[in-house]
Amino acid sequence: MKPRFYLAVPYAQKDEAKGLGARWDAARKRWYVPEGLDLSVFQRWAPEIPEAEASPAGKAAKSQVRPHDAPGVVIPSADPNFIPYSGEAPPWE
Repeated sequence: MKPRFYLAVPYAQKDEAKGLGARWDAARKRWYVPEGLDLSVFQRWAPEIPEAEASPAGKAAKSQVRPHDAPGVVIPSADPNFIPYSGEAPPWE
């Protein structure tokens, strides 16, 4: 089985991603591209990997737990359509 290609889809764009064929992984709570679909259609939601993390040294640093990875910490996004969601109440209320 091939690894899934996960996407960084903002909540406001979930219907668009689903319409293009993306599927929801309930266990990981992330959208992914099913096998056989063209990945280029989903490029705008492709997760960006900083150059430092692409190197072996960056991978080792990534494996360490960072303070901002703690539950309940919201990190602002550069995406103007990003809607932060804590998981406590639906964002539409």
